[in-house]
Amino acid sequence: MNISSTPVSNLSTRVVIEIQNTDVAPQVASELKKIRQKMQVPGFRVGHAPMGLVKRQYEPSVLMEQLNAIVSKELNGYINENISNTILEPIFEDSDKLELNQEKYTFSFLVAQRPEMEADLAQYALSRYVCEVPASEIDLQLERIYKSASKKGNLETIDGGNDSISLDVIFVEEGTDGEGMGVVLDLPEFKPEIREQLNGQKVGFKLSGKIAELFEGEIKPDILPALEGEDPTITLEIAQILDDVPATFSPELMKEVYGPELGETLQTEEDLRNHIATELGKSIDEQSKIMLTNQWYEEVTSPKGLELPEDTIKMWLDQRIDEQKLELDEAARADELVRTMRYLRYNLTLDAIVKKYDLKVTRDEVVNQITANLARQYGAIIQQLGADFLNSFVEREMEDREKVENASSEIMMGKVAELLLTDGNIVESTVTYDEFIAMLQEQN
Repeated sequence: MNISSTPVSNLSTRVVIEIQNTDVAPQVASELKKIRQKMQVPGFRVGHAPMGLVKRQYEPSVLMEQLNAIVSKELNGYINENISNTILEPIFEDSDKLELNQEKYTFSFLVAQRPEMEADLAQYALSRYVCEVPASEIDLQLERIYKSASKKGNLETIDGGNDSISLDVIFVEEGTDGEGMGVVLDLPEFKPEIREQLNGQKVGFKLSGKIAELFEGEIKPDILPALEGEDPTITLEIAQILDDVPATFSPELMKEVYGPELGETLQTEEDLRNHIATELGKSIDEQSKIMLTNQWYEEVTSPKGLELPEDTIKMWLDQRIDEQKLELDEAARADELVRTMRYLRYNLTLDAIVKKYDLKVTRDEVVNQITANLARQYGAIIQQLGADFLNSFVEREMEDREKVENASSEIMMGKVAELLLTDGNIVESTVTYDEFIAMLQEQN
């Protein structure tokens, strides 16, 4: 047996394995004997079939099995001892036509490699954007909190342009003896011209017309069961004018919104404003780090990033596509190659950073990350449900492998962001809050 290697490029090596017939013949003979011992052939006792018959039926497949076993063992051993920084699986190039009792069998493989890596974070010139939380944004968050806790209250007159107004009305179908039926109608349900008539009106105002003349789109479902005629005229009398009345600050409201533990700390509106400012500041800092790692990702995965043997990787990818019988044209294959190159550059670079800084993700970190993700997704609702419910929810999420992997990835990227801030080539840029939000939206 002979194994040799030749550099194809600075990042690809060809390995050629020559197996002499004498290297494989004993294994083939041994396997054929085992098959013969179990082979059943009419006219012969079990284990006494003619060896010629056994060879005709099984020798080609046994030869291939033994050659594959030898090639796999010898190739992996040779690569481990002689070729460094390998990536991907060895790529099978070609072999001689395999026939029985050849003098030798030749197999050729390409091995893709990566260059030596130092994981130098200072090589990336990145920008970190920071901004102050404006009072206007705190006011807006405060307004949203109060509006989310709003309740219906009575108004004296109708504002025809206010979509949040509801009308408690009594309607009577003309030509019937009914006493009338109460129903609540939202102002946007009325046609624009009817809203103009309602504008400025007070409790007691009456309005008559056919269903199609009064309402937009579908007929109010609550009205239909009480109507007798096919196209009746109805009279509506306004009994109440209702609108959402935003809540005002109270310690009790804070407990409702944030739960008892956090709500207990918010005793004044100034406490609430400070809490909002702190949470917005944390969010800005977190999003700033995400933008930083996004910049780093684009740097790492771009063609000017880590040098890789593209031709060899393309050969490997084409083999995988053909093996899976995927019908991809040249453009689709080119797109897949770009994605594969980006994936390899990112993961190889990340692996080098993980090894250099000995980065790890613990179970407790994953639990905390999933908890934080749930808090962002469900807001104050998750806090109101209590710690026991949250803990059981998190445990269920921990059983979802995909969510655990996503959380682990978020944690690792957070660790990379911290390293970039300390060891990277970072320029801090102050921007306005609106500019920060615009950049964030553009990246998303």
